[in-house]
Amino acid sequence: MMTSRQSNMLVLAILLLVTPCSYSQQPVHTHSRNFQLLYANRKSDVQFLDSANTLLKSLYSKGIFFPKDTLIQILKPYKELAWSGNATFLPYRTYYFDHLANNAKMRNKLGEAIYFFEKVEQERKLSGNADGKDVLMQKCYLYTQNMLLDKAVQEYEKERHYFEGLPDKIRNGKVDRQQISNALYTLSPIASAYSYAKDSAKCASVIHLSQSILSAINAKSGLSAHDLPLFKFILLGMKFYHYRNLSNETKETHNNLEKTGNLIKSLGPESQHLKPFFEFNLATWYLDYFTEHKNADSASYYLNQLIKMPPVMPEEDFNIMVDSYRLKIWSIRKGDSKTTALIDHLLQSKDTLAKRKNEELSDLLYAFTDAEFNRDELEKSRIDKQRRTIWALAAVFATTLTGILFYSISQRSKRKLKQTLSTLNSTTNLTIAAMKESHQQSLKAEREQFAQDLHDGFSASVAAASHQVQALIAETDDPALANKLETLGIRLQNIYQHSRAKSHSWYRDSLVRQQASFTETIRFITDSALPDSQYNKDIQLEPEAVSLLNFEQRIVLIRTTQEALTNVLKHARASEVTIFLFRADDHIIFQLSDNGVGLSLSEDKLRRFQHKTSGLGWASMKSGIEEVGGTFSIASEDGFTLTIGFPVRNTEGKTA
Repeated sequence: MMTSRQSNMLVLAILLLVTPCSYSQQPVHTHSRNFQLLYANRKSDVQFLDSANTLLKSLYSKGIFFPKDTLIQILKPYKELAWSGNATFLPYRTYYFDHLANNAKMRNKLGEAIYFFEKVEQERKLSGNADGKDVLMQKCYLYTQNMLLDKAVQEYEKERHYFEGLPDKIRNGKVDRQQISNALYTLSPIASAYSYAKDSAKCASVIHLSQSILSAINAKSGLSAHDLPLFKFILLGMKFYHYRNLSNETKETHNNLEKTGNLIKSLGPESQHLKPFFEFNLATWYLDYFTEHKNADSASYYLNQLIKMPPVMPEEDFNIMVDSYRLKIWSIRKGDSKTTALIDHLLQSKDTLAKRKNEELSDLLYAFTDAEFNRDELEKSRIDKQRRTIWALAAVFATTLTGILFYSISQRSKRKLKQTLSTLNSTTNLTIAAMKESHQQSLKAEREQFAQDLHDGFSASVAAASHQVQALIAETDDPALANKLETLGIRLQNIYQHSRAKSHSWYRDSLVRQQASFTETIRFITDSALPDSQYNKDIQLEPEAVSLLNFEQRIVLIRTTQEALTNVLKHARASEVTIFLFRADDHIIFQLSDNGVGLSLSEDKLRRFQHKTSGLGWASMKSGIEEVGGTFSIASEDGFTLTIGFPVRNTEGKTA
């Protein structure tokens, strides 16, 4: 009886073709400094992000990886750019989590890797990218590599209809090469899992589906010189374990091995890099074949060949596999059936124990990573909320002092009473708007924190309870109790999935509410200042542009709108007013214009007016805008136009 790790050797080697690794960790300090220099010497933000991606892929290919917290710290400037609100950087959010996932995979942290691959999947769905099922491929690989075959099958069954529909999609030209490769890399470990579970029908079904996919490719456009031997090898591997484990067809098994050897001999120059992986797998297949048929001499020959080959798997796993084969060959030479049975039993017990430990560690590490990662995000949210609260209190205090000052001045002359009351009313409107905006910010932060508490606290507790139920199922000998525990476990999983979905829904809803609050405030100020009976008003505020503004920038725009509308009332003699907020390339543009008399200034006076740095009114407005990273300009042709611009890269708004 072979071990499950040996039966899945095909899966391991094929996936290594996608992510080659020498499995030797190097000191991280030098690489951390390289990232710092890369950021400090960047020519542009995009150039830094692309260079960081290239550097990390290069390190992974050399077997260099990092502790999770170290990599998160290294990628801090990368993350800040990806979440800066610039739509150009949105794809890099997916890459960020992909780096954390692959780094965890390199460190054999199964639960951590699965967690970050799920983050990759979430970001792709939010950005509307096509799903090539590469996250599913990685999950099936990781689960199969760690002998969690049931979990691999569960993941596949969720998407089985997608794979069954691929042949038709290929014939209709709706599938690219990467999707096809991912499909075959996924079906390979699934066939191995069904084979090990002795499910002959499902294993044969997966093999038939793989053949249908390849036939559809050949009928449509044919296979390249690189893809043809690789995909053939995948099919041969599936068939070998199908014949050997399920049908016990000795002749078919031997013919399959000969076909594999001929395939290796026929590899052209463009496919020579595949040869070490092919030869390694073929040697293990021969070892399985000859130990199964009690041929110790032939098995010893292929074991010696295997030991001489360059390793394509972790050294520790390789040594365990070699020792297992040596035990089998030794038991064959002894000719003692009791010894052989005992060795098989010990190997099976080792695999069963390893499977249970892997599953326990995977679930615990997933929950730990989830709680730890989101705790950092909550701390950042708390600091932002505290800063916004202080800013809002300062604004209310300053506004109150301004109101008191205007009120004191109004007592000196009754003839200024009407103007003063109007100013106080405007100030009050601005105060109400600022407090409303601050209130929406606080509500948004509280909803986000509540959503995260639900996600991290309740969901983690349910996950832990589910894990305990699974442990009880494994320990009990009572079938009736096991069935009840299984039902309870399913219910706990449903509660866990529902709570996670609800927390994500609340997070998105808080962003929509915040955008609506700002738009309503601008409309309220405009309608309060300009009666419908005297003015035609056109207000268009793009939701995307609103979402990219941070809290301080929204408050400044509210104040600017109030000040500009006051000038329209006092001086413009206008009948039409337009207010636009939109995104133009890498800037958010705010424009307020009227069809009034304008400023009637010469070009030189207008230039001096725009560069005033002291005083109230327009000068203070310009100063406030520049303090939050904006630019300010005015034009006085055919009326009056005020234009404010904010670079997207300087905003702190979150769109996801």
